[in-house]
Amino acid sequence: MVKVVATTVIAVAVFLSSLVGCGDTTQVVASTPEPEPSVEATPETVAVDTTPTPEPTPTPESDQTNDCGEDEYEGWTGECCPTDSSNSNCGVSPCHSIGGSPDWEYDENGECVEKEPLPDPEPQQLPGLQDVTACKLMKTNLGPLSLAYDRPFHRLPSTGPVEAVVLFADFADVSAIESTEDVFSIISPGAENFFLDQSYARLSLSFRPYHEWLQLSGTAAKYGEALTSYTGHRDWIQEAMNLADAHVDFTGVDAVLVVSPPNASGVPYGPTLMGWSDSNDGSLVADGTYIANAVTSGTDLTYWGDLWYPHEMGHSLGLPDLYGASIPGRGGFTRPFSLMDDIGSEAPGYMGYSRWILRWLDDDQVACMNETATVSLTPLATTGGLKLALIPFSPTKALAIESRKQIGYDSELEREGVVTYLVNTENGFGGTYGEGPMEVLNDAQTLLLGESVTYENVTVTVEETSDQGDVIHVQVN
Repeated sequence: MVKVVATTVIAVAVFLSSLVGCGDTTQVVASTPEPEPSVEATPETVAVDTTPTPEPTPTPESDQTNDCGEDEYEGWTGECCPTDSSNSNCGVSPCHSIGGSPDWEYDENGECVEKEPLPDPEPQQLPGLQDVTACKLMKTNLGPLSLAYDRPFHRLPSTGPVEAVVLFADFADVSAIESTEDVFSIISPGAENFFLDQSYARLSLSFRPYHEWLQLSGTAAKYGEALTSYTGHRDWIQEAMNLADAHVDFTGVDAVLVVSPPNASGVPYGPTLMGWSDSNDGSLVADGTYIANAVTSGTDLTYWGDLWYPHEMGHSLGLPDLYGASIPGRGGFTRPFSLMDDIGSEAPGYMGYSRWILRWLDDDQVACMNETATVSLTPLATTGGLKLALIPFSPTKALAIESRKQIGYDSELEREGVVTYLVNTENGFGGTYGEGPMEVLNDAQTLLLGESVTYENVTVTVEETSDQGDVIHVQVN
């Protein structure tokens, strides 16, 4: 039978979750309800290609009027776009509140215009700064999830194009009551827009959906139970891939997403499968392609919406969960500032440190400090400028500082300002003060003008603040 490749390509580029279950192959499944602490495997480590992808230039509104066909509409850019959602990013305004370009805005007349660019910051060659290499944290046992600068092997590339095949599978006892298109619209184009925004257009996620409900052989409860082990979860995804293989070409695919019907209560959450991208008894495989990264959805998809997949894909990129803190009054270590802690938080994006190790920030956008100094940080949600200050305490631990303003995915922040947090690559899931992979200081509050926080021998003070960013003074005693 001839395979037909159905494509939906969208240029771009959590829930408090990650279940990690290990089967005989000692790899990891990251999930969505708050599970037991993650058990990490130890695949070999390789360096990630750090060459950034050039940022695309937003297309200005066209002066031409197109005669669009019956099944098309005219988008913001003037181009004719299909009404069947096969290219749902077509013609989208760069001023869209979520997923639009941070470099465009509505003016006083309601027109979408490009912002005046921020002046390039003067190089901050000040006493107290050192080579950024000193801030590239390591980890003794890299594992499949890590906050070390060197990225785990077998995880998704963090820059350039990433393609995920999307399959839709219901169960022997539960049939879908919604169309695949309706369910897919919960995920897309929000997920693609998220990565476009958070990566400053360095990661381009595209989905390739096969719009047919495939029927799995077992009950929903059976597959819900399968989520508790690596092998059970892998076999579920492999079964769906086998059912679709006559119609879908998996050659060269980076990831697979298997979407369950939201009405299947026997599958309450959707975790991430982290395996191998080469020949291995535990690998997913189709059309000669070994696929290391896959995700399945559960009923929680309708609760978390289009931010659910960016949380799970965060695991596919090698990022750990940041929830599970046993700290009084705090359910997580970084909320409300991170999607990897709480999908429903006020600022559901990635922390600045995470963006750096994913190569979405360049080394010259990081100030690595070893003595007292004053630096100016631009808002994390904008492109360009100095984004992150780091003070290393050891090869595996550092203090991180970033500016968070009410922009983009941070627009719902109740209190904008400077976020200071610890990064410890040796810490795992959960724990109390000082035991998480990241931990926001100052009782999980931003620092406002004139406020300070002290950790060990370092005091951080906000000296100036504006919508252009924050000037911070770091005192190292």
